Amino acid sequence: MNRTLKGLLVGGVIMAVLLGGLILEAGAASPLHKIGRGFKNIGIAPVEIPAGIVSYSKEHNPFVALIIGPVAGTVNCVTRATAGVIEIITFPLPPYNQPLYERELGETIWE
Repeated sequence: MNRTLKGLLVGGVIMAVLLGGLILEAGAASPLHKIGRGFKNIGIAPVEIPAGIVSYSKEHNPFVALIIGPVAGTVNCVTRATAGVIEIITFPLPPYNQPLYERELGETIWE
């Protein structure tokens, strides 16, 4: 893959994430709202891993945070990204105002 094509691909992904965030701010439940939520979930999914470490370090000692935090963050990352893909695929279908993944960044099911 040449350098120009990679640049266009990365630029397109960044624009999709930014557009998704802008669509979410519009507030109206619509197919665009749903697809925007999907792109946003995919875009921020990798941030779940460090957020899991930080979340655990606030409640436990640093050793526990370094062991369990990445595991919890990875589970959240995969779950958020999967929910994003599903929302993008099913964006024409209602309901538009019910997200598949409603957790805050770094919030885990074990808390």
